[in-house]
Amino acid sequence: MDRELARIPVGDVWGIGWSKKKTLERLGIRTALDLKLCPLHIAKKHLTITGLRTVQELGGVPANERIEAEKNRNICASKSFAEPVCTLAELEEAAAAYTHEAVRRLRAQNSRARFVSVFLMTSPWDDAGPQHCDQRSAALASPTSYLPDILDTASALLRDLYREGHRYRKVMVNLLGLEDDVVSQPDLFAETAADEGKQALMRCFDSINRRYGQNAIRTALNITGNRSWSMRRRFLSPAYTTDLAGIPDVY
Repeated sequence: MDRELARIPVGDVWGIGWSKKKTLERLGIRTALDLKLCPLHIAKKHLTITGLRTVQELGGVPANERIEAEKNRNICASKSFAEPVCTLAELEEAAAAYTHEAVRRLRAQNSRARFVSVFLMTSPWDDAGPQHCDQRSAALASPTSYLPDILDTASALLRDLYREGHRYRKVMVNLLGLEDDVVSQPDLFAETAADEGKQALMRCFDSINRRYGQNAIRTALNITGNRSWSMRRRFLSPAYTTDLAGIPDVY
């Protein structure tokens, strides 16, 4: 390692750059190896805090904090329908699909949700029927990422929102009050074994969908109908590099 460091000019080291190169060279520090052997009090005097941390890292002392992507504070899944939806069954199917997507993202960042919110609206530009725009929210029994529990709550909220005779154009599922899995406060009166069973089931669910493709397995609410509400994708670019079905046929 030292042999390789001796070949690297000090100006090429991350955290040093050209601005400090001349200063270090006047001190006799010309390579990355020289920088590694530089006493910390000299580095602290002549370099920035980033440069000082670089010297420590070269010496084997962890100094740069690990940067992690900030987790979402809430997760929303929603798309406008391709066609107006009038029946509760179709709305439940759409809401189930969006709940699946929201929970997938929730579990991907190792979080649990405390609240579920559902928003339902007609199009403000549709003069063919009455207007309706409203939302409902509910607290879950305890913070969870268990799909059936979240889906049951979302479906109950949707049924409460639904008004017959309206041409709905959008439903939105929002997961709120997110907590990390490792710091989530469990319910004092909940059965630990039951929660562990739910988490084991969801890990299996996630594993199958990762291996065989998204929605390889899903709940019954999300597999019925012809999905007339699905978003139009007539101009979606083919995924030639990731989907064999997208490769054009040549005759």
